[in-house]
Amino acid sequence: MYEDYPEEISEGFMGYRGRYKDGSSEIYDRYKYLGKIDNVLMIWRQWSGGGTGHFSDINPLKRVKNNFILIKDGPGGDRCNGSITDAKIENNILIYKQNITSSNMFDLLNHQSNIVKDEDLMRIFKMVEENYDLLDSCAICCIGEAEFYGDTLTAINFNEVNYEKSLENQYQNCFNQISQKYITEGKRRLILPEIQNFVEEFKKCIKLSEIR
Repeated sequence: MYEDYPEEISEGFMGYRGRYKDGSSEIYDRYKYLGKIDNVLMIWRQWSGGGTGHFSDINPLKRVKNNFILIKDGPGGDRCNGSITDAKIENNILIYKQNITSSNMFDLLNHQSNIVKDEDLMRIFKMVEENYDLLDSCAICCIGEAEFYGDTLTAINFNEVNYEKSLENQYQNCFNQISQKYITEGKRRLILPEIQNFVEEFKKCIKLSEIR
């Protein structure tokens, strides 16, 4: 069991915090009402059940009599794996940012219709999807943020960090090398044409002939 204690309201959030009575870990649950989209309530939730995970996600809710029903899974996740870092509603559209890993980035690109996908790029997406360790995917392996306008990816913001080189992983080596080049050139925020250039450089770097 745990005991509650008051949670300060900050930046529009409200909720509660608590700590297990043995003092082992803290739990919290915070909510922020963003507004409505087509009569669907959009709630930004941040929470932890006391483990290592710290989750942040958008919950689309509908009111049914005296209950609120989650109508679908919204964007979000645990720390670097998709946690929401900023969100608002403008003109009936959800605009948000979420943390991503290098693996998350390629998964997002795979599901974006505005990214030109030739046969080679589709092969890369398939390799990344089927081989969990080709690109970093851990919950503390943030490479930056993805920006969305509704369901459409609009930009990638790279963290200003020195990416390590791992000789054992060609995919991650290529990702780190190209990311560092963009950061060094002062291009931390990539919009769609630059994201397309990034994946084209990635294709060349990993020597596609070796994975055919």
